[in-house]
Amino acid sequence: MKRKLSIVFVLLCMITAMFSLSASAISYTADLVPQLTSNTNPSGTASASSIWNSNHEAWKVFDNTSANQSQWHTSIAGGSTGWIAYEFTSSKRIAKYTIQPNNDNHVSYAPKNWTFEAWNGSSWVVLDTRVNVTGWAWHVKKEFTFTNNTPYTKYRLNVTANGGAGYLSIAELELMEKAYTGDVIPHLTSNTAPSGIASASSIWSSAYDAWKAFDNTTSNQNHWHNSSGTTGWIAYQFSSAKTITKYTLEPNINNAVSYMPKNWTFEGWNGSSWVTLDSRTNVLGWQYNVKQSFEFNNSIAYIKYRLNVTANGGAGFLSIGEIEMMEYAP
Repeated sequence: MKRKLSIVFVLLCMITAMFSLSASAISYTADLVPQLTSNTNPSGTASASSIWNSNHEAWKVFDNTSANQSQWHTSIAGGSTGWIAYEFTSSKRIAKYTIQPNNDNHVSYAPKNWTFEAWNGSSWVVLDTRVNVTGWAWHVKKEFTFTNNTPYTKYRLNVTANGGAGYLSIAELELMEKAYTGDVIPHLTSNTAPSGIASASSIWSSAYDAWKAFDNTTSNQNHWHNSSGTTGWIAYQFSSAKTITKYTLEPNINNAVSYMPKNWTFEGWNGSSWVTLDSRTNVLGWQYNVKQSFEFNNSIAYIKYRLNVTANGGAGFLSIGEIEMMEYAP
């Protein structure tokens, strides 16, 4: 009985360690909001539900300082609740944010309950919810992470309660994405050189072999092209297992965008079957020299991955200029 309990304990420790390792392996970018000098400079747009006066405008939480006057503060009517937002000039997959109060005398003005939200074009989507957050201190950032694989242009912190003061105030707010490695597939010169193995369901000819989708160029001849039909798969096997969580696709030339995938699954090989890690439908808008990136949750390292295309953009054949695969940055 003791031996069985010991084995169970060891297994639980191993599982805990695996999850801890997976969590610690995720890195994040620096703050993606530029250091603002107004609500619209140098770029993007800061806004808020209300402001106390021009000394406490929305942009003050994005000015990279927590000095006494450099804070956002709600109006008298705004009271202890409200929201602060920032709109990027291009979409971002925000997965982390930090909040900092403006000084020790104003920690009761800091948020206590809130949601972190993204604008999808018609409504606010709740990405993260926090309740009873206390223990604020001046010059000390609190960090909050969550899962988000969807790019949005505009995000906001929507505060429903603060620490007890009559008004709401925040000194600094930072927004970050998950950080990724570069492409972990080497620039191939054949299906097996310099390392790994590229393969495909079919090829048009040796000039359009599988490895052409991994050669880091999208010139006219450098792409994979299937032999017939609008479906097929292309795969890459690493020399050691990788935990892929992002991939990019790119067409080879402008007049080949209708050959690009429209519906597909991205899969990992577990040694006996393909495991679907990501599914996409009705993906359009392909452009030459423009990569589309796709992120998904994955904590398992596989040695082989493939893109399994079930429909393309309408052409009689399937073609892909370039494929990249990334892991979370260490």
